[in-house]
Amino acid sequence: MLWAGGSLYFKYHHTEGSLYLNLGWQLIGGVFSCMLVSLFTYEWFDFAFNDISVASWLAVFYLAFAGSIVAFSCYNWLLTQKPAAVVGTYAYINPVIAVLAGNLLANEKLYTNQLVGMVIIVISAFFINKAGVE
Repeated sequence: MLWAGGSLYFKYHHTEGSLYLNLGWQLIGGVFSCMLVSLFTYEWFDFAFNDISVASWLAVFYLAFAGSIVAFSCYNWLLTQKPAAVVGTYAYINPVIAVLAGNLLANEKLYTNQLVGMVIIVISAFFINKAGVE
């Protein structure tokens, strides 16, 4: 609900300054929010840097760059160009791409019920975009 509310607020209430500066502040806010939650749930106290493999660190850095900085910038720019309902379909398509990438790149198993669900998701997103929701 907060993500949808923030997206709608951003869509109709443009702020001063560059898009990238505003996105940077949003991402920094997200970092501090996650750190606060980890402190309240005591997750930080069980964390050990040495227990994390190099491959895991590379995955985290990739997700931080591609999944946060690049994708979030594109998302917010697209909000200035298209209706929020159309832009919001990314939230349904990204998991489909992630599952397919896991299957193709990491040989993760793909089950029939997953395929059926992904087909339904893609068809739904297509119809939302085709309708040209304003």
